[in-house]
Amino acid sequence: MLTAPVLWFAGGMIMFGLEALAPVGVFLFFGMGCLAGWIAALLDCPLTWQILAATVVCLLSLAVLRKKLSGIFSGQSRQERQNESPLAGQDGVVSTAIRPGHEGQVFVLGSYWRAVAEEALEEGENIVVAAADQEDALLLHVRRS
Repeated sequence: MLTAPVLWFAGGMIMFGLEALAPVGVFLFFGMGCLAGWIAALLDCPLTWQILAATVVCLLSLAVLRKKLSGIFSGQSRQERQNESPLAGQDGVVSTAIRPGHEGQVFVLGSYWRAVAEEALEEGENIVVAAADQEDALLLHVRRS
């Protein structure tokens, strides 16, 4: 028999199934809302309250989980997200000359960092941090600003 709890539960399972087939991060939130509607239906709440519960949970889960799940759905691997340096884009100054293929030193945000560059950079030149090295997060890749 197609009662409200059965319909809400089926809707939630369909949403989770669609999320599994096409992981875009949208169906997950609708599925959570459907499960909230299912719980409200099991508690014999009127249809208006069931819809309200589903809507509120859907929007709250979207607001809370969207940022946490955005990295997963952006196509970046966990390793790529971990290698993103908070220093990327920061300005600095070369404190020890850098030659292609050799490390030098830069001063960025109040600290000295080991750095490499594709071009020769002299002491005192302004630089911009491009990224942290993938194998050594304390080694910065820099370029002339």
